[in-house]
Amino acid sequence: MSDRHAPLESLAVCAAADALRGLVAVARALVESGRAVELDGLEAEAERVCAAAACLPRAAGFAVIPALESAVRELEALRERLDDAA
Repeated sequence: MSDRHAPLESLAVCAAADALRGLVAVARALVESGRAVELDGLEAEAERVCAAAACLPRAAGFAVIPALESAVRELEALRERLDDAA
């Protein structure tokens, strides 16, 4: 990955992290309403987002931290709801 493209690539990773956060929020809402959710797709998407972030140059990587942290918070909220439902 060239540093020349890093701003665009970091924007793409931020968008992917935001999309993941949205998917997890929907999954959490489904769990809260008593519905079952399939987590395999979420896990695979989280792996893709993390792999993309890991490929960013260091400076560009710092730019995606807030989006990644937001996705992690939503994942933690889903985990709590799943624990409560178990």
